[in-house]
Amino acid sequence: MACLGVLMAFGAEAQVSSFRLQASGLTCALCARSIHKNLETVPWISRVETDLEKSEFVISVKPDMTLDPDMIRKRVEEAGFGVAGLSVNARIRPEETVADRHVSMNGMYLHIISVKSLPADGASSMRLIDKAFLGTKDQKRYARASRHECFLTGKASGECCRSASIPEGSSIFHVIM
Repeated sequence: MACLGVLMAFGAEAQVSSFRLQASGLTCALCARSIHKNLETVPWISRVETDLEKSEFVISVKPDMTLDPDMIRKRVEEAGFGVAGLSVNARIRPEETVADRHVSMNGMYLHIISVKSLPADGASSMRLIDKAFLGTKDQKRYARASRHECFLTGKASGECCRSASIPEGSSIFHVIM
């Protein structure tokens, strides 16, 4: 029975608890309300909290649902604004937090580009560094973060993705920790 528990723990997928979104172009509470309302229409979002002073939103997600960061970006853009930053907050096993490693979380494929440190409890914040999730200044900063083809296209391709058994053409998001 103990062996079964250990096997299940190692087979368990890391779980996302929330996203932290920084929007660009907000000037007032009505702007923030527009984004807030659009985000609430996403089926896997359970709650949206707004910090108008920081132009940030904390997006809580329903457990065990397939998540799609592109949906967050689309909802923000539909409201007439941009994404200046997006972070994924999750519990992740330390053995998964290795630079240049692929991780699956809630149906998303993440490619970890770099790792600074991870708390002992596994709680981590991973910043998406794909062009669609960064402001102009940060786009320049991270433009050369990886030479992998999947970083340039946002789609699983090349040997690194194949060796991680990610289906060719799947969306893949690149993160730093």
